[in-house]
Amino acid sequence: MLENKFLFVSKILFLAFIVINITNFFPLSFDQPSYWLILFTTIFDTATLLVLSLSVSKYINLKDLKLIEGLYIKDNVNQNFIEKINILKTKIIRDRKISFIVFIFFLISTLLQPVILLFDINKSDIYSTAVIESINKDFYNKKKNIEDIISFKKTQIIDSNEIDKLETSIANLSNIRDKNIEQFRKSNTKNKFNTSKIIIRNVILGCLWAFVFYKLYII
Repeated sequence: MLENKFLFVSKILFLAFIVINITNFFPLSFDQPSYWLILFTTIFDTATLLVLSLSVSKYINLKDLKLIEGLYIKDNVNQNFIEKINILKTKIIRDRKISFIVFIFFLISTLLQPVILLFDINKSDIYSTAVIESINKDFYNKKKNIEDIISFKKTQIIDSNEIDKLETSIANLSNIRDKNIEQFRKSNTKNKFNTSKIIIRNVILGCLWAFVFYKLYII
């Protein structure tokens, strides 16, 4: 009875892993690196549930098989023992297949992490270029408007201080533009660094979980 309760807990852990991760698949955004980053990070973070589920199931089945085989040696004419042994062997083979499939999945997932990083960096660079171009375009438009005003003012008889103020405003706009670009680049670099840390973490976890599931497979 106690073993059945543990097997039930094992199934609940497996179901919890599926439920937690399946929600990250929606909405589908295959062209967004953040989609893949969140998806795989959550899978790696919740892999403990899967490890516990498969470990408990395999341990109990192996333990029961060893016990039944011991009883069968003492009473090899009992057909019930043969049936139970076959059922347990089927369950163990099922657990080994699941462990192998999960091992391959985590191995592939780990190898995909550098690809996701490159995908994210490329996407970030494209976005960065677009933002900087937008900042520069806005600056040059404002600069041209002020220069047009200066050219017009110079044809009029006005105080030279007013023209100086307009020229100073161009310099101020240039300083603001440079400051905005610098801040954006710092923010973009920080985001890349944070993404790189997550990817490195995922690679380490992926290798660890792949090794664990391979060990569960060969047991």
